[in-house]
Amino acid sequence: MKIYAGFFKNTLYLYPADVYVVVDVLRFSTTVSVALDLGVREIHVYADLSQAVAAAEELKAPLIAEVEGFKPAEADLDNSPTEVIKYFSAKTPEKAVIRTTSGALIIEEAVKKRLKDVVVGGIINADVVATYLSKTSIKSITIAMAGYKRSMFAIDDLLGAGAIIAELAERVSNLELMTDEAVVAYELYVKARREGRIEELIKSGRAGKFLVETGRSADAEYSARPNIIHVIPRLKPGTRSVIRVQIE
Repeated sequence: MKIYAGFFKNTLYLYPADVYVVVDVLRFSTTVSVALDLGVREIHVYADLSQAVAAAEELKAPLIAEVEGFKPAEADLDNSPTEVIKYFSAKTPEKAVIRTTSGALIIEEAVKKRLKDVVVGGIINADVVATYLSKTSIKSITIAMAGYKRSMFAIDDLLGAGAIIAELAERVSNLELMTDEAVVAYELYVKARREGRIEELIKSGRAGKFLVETGRSADAEYSARPNIIHVIPRLKPGTRSVIRVQIE
């Protein structure tokens, strides 16, 4: 099995594969995974805020959103896993709409490219994503890391990709890491896990520091916890909706 990994949306074009994994640990991947785990059945993804607002109104669904890291006035909730847990645990909507700066952009690109098998992964659901990816019919996987503000390296996403690759390595014997990013992601995550430094490293990065400095360190801490969510978000082919695939 060949594993490709790279940053930003052009990764989808550089490395064609059987399955694509979108990784945006802080915070799109984590928020979407949490919402689906709580019982939301369908999450509509938009990179454009005005489109997301219109969709939320039409669907009568809550809008989860951030613009440059902050919740806009139009949104009901921040792009925050801990905020989603707080509000959706009491009453979970059937549908939700999400707009984010980076992760949603890659999903939107996957929709435009009409990719057939796209899942969302991070540290919190790396094991079940790896189980899904270890199916014998899958020969190649491309991991598209969102990066910081669409254009900069992000250590949190590198750790998220590394977590998935590390879990895959425990399931697949013929794993081939085809890009430098895949190799570094795997090595960094395995070392960080062994040394108990995943959360520390995430908080040391641009996005992690930003969350700590703006009083949202709980999101960084939650996103750094390996394998606590057992739901795989998957893009429903032909739509911009992410639904859950659960592996018992």
